[in-house]
Amino acid sequence: MKSNRRDFIRVSGLTGLSMTGLVLTGINGLSTMTNPLAGSHGQSALPASSPTPGPTGPPRPSGSPGPSGAPSVTGSLGPPEYTGATGGASSVQTPGQLHAQIPYPDRFNMCGYAAPRLETVRIGFIGLGNRGPAAVERMTHIEGVAINALCDLRPEKTEAVRKKLEGGPHHPVVYTGGEEEWKKLCERPDIDLVYIATPWSLHTPMALYAMNQGKHVCVEVPAAKTIDECWQLVETSEQTRRHCMMLENCCYDFFELLTLNLARAGFFGEIIHGEGAYNHNLLEGNFSKTKYYDCWRLKENFRNGNLYPTHGLGPVAQVMDINRGDKMDFLVSLSGRDFMMGAMEKELAAKDDFYKPYAGRSFGGNVNTSLIRSSQGRTILIQHDETSPTSIRVSTASVAPKAPH
Repeated sequence: MKSNRRDFIRVSGLTGLSMTGLVLTGINGLSTMTNPLAGSHGQSALPASSPTPGPTGPPRPSGSPGPSGAPSVTGSLGPPEYTGATGGASSVQTPGQLHAQIPYPDRFNMCGYAAPRLETVRIGFIGLGNRGPAAVERMTHIEGVAINALCDLRPEKTEAVRKKLEGGPHHPVVYTGGEEEWKKLCERPDIDLVYIATPWSLHTPMALYAMNQGKHVCVEVPAAKTIDECWQLVETSEQTRRHCMMLENCCYDFFELLTLNLARAGFFGEIIHGEGAYNHNLLEGNFSKTKYYDCWRLKENFRNGNLYPTHGLGPVAQVMDINRGDKMDFLVSLSGRDFMMGAMEKELAAKDDFYKPYAGRSFGGNVNTSLIRSSQGRTILIQHDETSPTSIRVSTASVAPKAPH
């Protein structure tokens, strides 16, 4: 995608996409991401959105059906250069029209959209290594679900899960043994939802293909690795009107939901700062020959930055109403150097030829710290460390005292 789309992502909140799912990329130094449309003191220079009356009466919410039954876009869906409603004239092109032949006026924001109800949700699972089998097992406890297909590159993985389903109401078709078998699952007419739990590099390609086959998608964290991939997910979801949900489980744990409800009830007053982290020692697992297929997670650590931000960021963003009243506006990300992975690689390669292809590779720093400022002046601190012998920390928040009456 072209650079204007990368710039546009900096004004988060306009298409229902926040930092959730992004890699917060740092270097051994500082990198910044700013809103080029922001005014002084970080305040957004974007004008307030004002709904445009529909052709038959008062304003309609974005994405609601117009007179012909097709969704109609009202209000501002982008930066100031786009002010026309669906079917209206605009003097300049939208960001989407500038970057590709995608007709923005024919799209709508998926926030608040609900696809038609399904009495039975027919599911196909792709990826049955570490997280996939548990996901299948959980679905067996939910009413209104049919597990119709299973897929993994390794036959022993699909067979193990299939055997666990024997004797129950689910009789899935199995796809295995080839790198393109997952596409056959996505193409099945008896699948409504594709559940993706594969290595990270496959998340976006599989999600895009599934949506283009008319399927809703649940995809493990992270849903995307680059800003371009984030835009591809957003645009494909809008074009196909298929839901694409990143499975950030930390947004739905008991503690996080309790905290969210207390915050929305005003118990904490005004929340002005939040912190979250993924501090989880995975050093030995990253170098394991069997834990991650083809050592994919080890290879992900060739990159620098926060590779896994959303366990902490997701709950904090919910509490702060990110993309529901506030938006992320400015980011600074800093990574230290690698103190652990390079040393372990050198030690292992000296006694095991399996690790020699990784000899001399640079690994991401032990600790990445990213600071985010919202358009309303709130701040968020997110950290990532999966190689130091530290304990797990998820999220915290700071609040301003309630104003006296």
